[in-house]
Amino acid sequence: MLNTFIFLLHILPNIIGLVLNAVLFFLAQYRSPRAIKKYSILIVNFAICDFFACLTSLFVCQRIIPNGTSLFYISEGPCQYFGARTCYVSYSVMLHLYAHTLYSTLLSFSFRYYVLNYRPPSRTTLKLIILLIYLPSFVQMILFSFADDPPEILVPLLQAKHPNYNLAGRTVTGHLNVFEWKALSTILHMTLPVTPVYICILVLRRAIIRYLTESTMSPKTRHLHHQLLR
Repeated sequence: MLNTFIFLLHILPNIIGLVLNAVLFFLAQYRSPRAIKKYSILIVNFAICDFFACLTSLFVCQRIIPNGTSLFYISEGPCQYFGARTCYVSYSVMLHLYAHTLYSTLLSFSFRYYVLNYRPPSRTTLKLIILLIYLPSFVQMILFSFADDPPEILVPLLQAKHPNYNLAGRTVTGHLNVFEWKALSTILHMTLPVTPVYICILVLRRAIIRYLTESTMSPKTRHLHHQLLR
C-alpha cells in the first residue's frame, strides 16, 4: 500500500507538469502579447525543458538507494521494458534538464532586469544565450551517460547489502563509487550552483521590484512587469 502511494506521488505531479507545461508552451508560442514576444522565447525554452523533464521522470520512475560510496537506481517506469541502459541514459537526460531549468530561471530574471535598463536583445541573441547556458548541462549529460557500472556487478552487491529486497526481474543501474570523476562532476554540478543561483534570483527580483516602485512608467507597463515576477 505504501509503495503504491509513493509510486502515485511520483506519477501525479509529473502528469500535472506535462499538462501545465504544454499549456504554457501553447500560450507563449501562439498567444503572447506583442510587448513580451522576445521574453516569450525564454518562456518557451522553460516550458519545453520542464515538459521533457517531467516526461523522462515518468519514463524512468527512479528509486535511488545510497549505500556508502555506492549509489543504486531501481527503475520502475516504462523504461524497464527497454533495458537498463535505456533507463540510465534517460535518467541522465532528466538530470541535465533539471540543471538547464535552473539556469533558465536565472536567465529569465536577468533578462527582466536587463530590459528595464537597456534595449532588449534581438531574438537571435536570446537564442544564442540560451544555447550558451545549455552547454554546461549538455556536457553533464554526456559525461554522466558513461558514469554507470555494469548491472551484473551492481545487482549482487545491492542484494548483499539489502538481502530483504526482491531484485528478481528489476532494472538496476548505478555507481560503485560516486567519487569516480564522471559521477562526481555531475553531483557537484547538480548541487553546488543551486544556492548561488537562487541568491542571484532573489537579488534580481528585489532590484526589479525596487526599480518598478521608484521609476516612472505607464500603469500598463508596470502591471506587466509585476505579472512576470509572479
